[in-house]
Amino acid sequence: MRKMCKLKSSALLILILALYFFAYLCGNVIIVRADNKIDMQNAFEERNVMDDLKGSMIDGKAFNLKDYGLNSRGALRVFSFVEFGYSYDFTRQNDYGLYVYVYNPQAEKFVYNSVQNKIEFGVGSSADSISTYNKYSLMFLNMCMDTDYVGVFLKFKVIMSNVQKQAILDILNSSERIYRVSGIELLHQNSLNAQEYSATGVKADGSEGSILYKYSGYSKGYGVDVGAETLNVTQEEGDVLRLQVYHTSWREKGVTNGKDMFTQDSINSVYFAVPKEISQKYGYLSEVHAEWLNAVTAWGLVTGNRDVYEHLYNYVGKDIGKKNADVGKIFYGAYSSKMGEDMGHGINSGWGSQIVYNPFSNLENYYETITQLNWLFSAGNGIDVADKTVIDSDTLFKWYSEDFLKIVGNNFDSETVELKDGIKIYKALFDDIDTEIKDYHIKADDKHSIVSQKWSQSWWEKYVSGGHHKDGDITFTDDIEAIHEVKDSDFLADEELTCNSLYVSLLDYSEFKSFYDENKADKDIFLLRFATTDYRSMEVREVGIREVFGKWEEDVTNYNTNGYFFKQNVFLDFDIIDVTYTNGKIDTVIPCVSNPVDIIPEASPPVITTSDEKFNLIKFILSILGIIVLIIVLIPVLPIIIQGIVWVIALPFKLISSLFKAIFKKKE
Repeated sequence: MRKMCKLKSSALLILILALYFFAYLCGNVIIVRADNKIDMQNAFEERNVMDDLKGSMIDGKAFNLKDYGLNSRGALRVFSFVEFGYSYDFTRQNDYGLYVYVYNPQAEKFVYNSVQNKIEFGVGSSADSISTYNKYSLMFLNMCMDTDYVGVFLKFKVIMSNVQKQAILDILNSSERIYRVSGIELLHQNSLNAQEYSATGVKADGSEGSILYKYSGYSKGYGVDVGAETLNVTQEEGDVLRLQVYHTSWREKGVTNGKDMFTQDSINSVYFAVPKEISQKYGYLSEVHAEWLNAVTAWGLVTGNRDVYEHLYNYVGKDIGKKNADVGKIFYGAYSSKMGEDMGHGINSGWGSQIVYNPFSNLENYYETITQLNWLFSAGNGIDVADKTVIDSDTLFKWYSEDFLKIVGNNFDSETVELKDGIKIYKALFDDIDTEIKDYHIKADDKHSIVSQKWSQSWWEKYVSGGHHKDGDITFTDDIEAIHEVKDSDFLADEELTCNSLYVSLLDYSEFKSFYDENKADKDIFLLRFATTDYRSMEVREVGIREVFGKWEEDVTNYNTNGYFFKQNVFLDFDIIDVTYTNGKIDTVIPCVSNPVDIIPEASPPVITTSDEKFNLIKFILSILGIIVLIIVLIPVLPIIIQGIVWVIALPFKLISSLFKAIFKKKE
């Protein structure tokens, strides 16, 4: 994979030299005055990419656009990575900038100004000193507009905050500056997430690589001798890993994490495969560097009543306020029949905060009220069907990326903002969302911990007082590996045992097992357990409403418990940036090319559920009375019945006795 192809100059070196030479000819005043340098930089950025390329030398040959025409099988790649205005003197580093030229042989259409367009690279003072890689946003400058070549070449500026810029400058060595570019992410039109391309594209042998740029010397105006031009750059190819990332999640059935009756620990993971040659060459996987945007969904509703689902579908994304008779029902989460301060808070019953959609009572202080339903799913139709229905990740993702928009339309409330460009993703789907993507370094010796608390319901609680109680002590499992290499021995006697052992969703088992079987011959398969979060799910009591003397009120005799509310953490634009392998002495950081993905774990039923077949007190009383009457009727004939039973039991013994007597009599 490590193919060396040293070049004496970059694709744009002549352009940069000429530009700096122009600054030098204009006199020293341009070199020392920041505003004029900025004008020079602005002029450079405004120049069309083709004006930059024409006249430059590529591998010792004059650039000719005809050599880079449209190619339906060609792979997009980084054509050149340009360092602008570097100086050893920190007082002259204001002009420092980085630019990217992209060769796009298929003229693919992108959202050129998307905030998702990014470049990934690492910096160092030597080729072996790069310890991590980072992603930086790109600002689109222009593209090739020549007839029959529109969009074949693109020009971007690397956007760096002052902190990012200073961090790079602190790492670079004035005598040799190293940039290893691993990949570039661009958002296609009508796509949700950007696609990442390796810096080198796909070569004839199917492999991909990064490009290492070695800069040395200075342009005129930036070295010790302001009149000297010593800038030089070479480049070579290096390793890069192409990772296909798949996600899964796991929750322990029948238990909570002890916080309340409806909060569970949820382990969120991704799995991927790495060629075995990497471990043979560099050691074991010791760290994964990833990034993602944390968010928490708004409350979603799953109902097992098809007519309810079809009716509520008309109210998705609409603020219904309170006491809306048109909605038809009231939806209580974690319902408690206790009144006053105890209602919904469970001082005795153990219930948590009550959630309600379309409340009709005046006890708002005891509710968390939902006025706008933004996630809605059907569990089918049938008794207790919601109590055992899991809404899989694909269904949730489709709602997030397609279905919600189809329902609310493009003219949805303007106060909800778009989180992404290309496809509209509305903030209304989330109760909380971070303002920026965060970096995470997950190490092989990191451990996850989960908490398990069982709950039970006594006869008294079930039929009289309501509620549940904790059953036994809380247990802890605190040795769950953050990075786990999957082996044949991990697959146990049945699917559920395997999933519980690996912390993989049962719904994902088939896909996970197929992935393992298809890759295990020549690849190492890893489970990366990157986060343990709270998952909240509570049973919903769907209560009817009725009109009484011209007013609408709750119909307490008309209800069912065939549904549940849920809320959970999701992870947007999850991306693995690099991995570290260790052989005990040397740590080797390898950049990764991996498409960012949005991870939305499955929604599962609550731990505590109630059967739709409600307890009927009248039937219970009649049954008891029937038993009592039967006993009273039987009392007069009870001695006869007992005598008959004794006679029946004794009859076989009498027959045996008579038989033996007959035998002995015959012998005599």
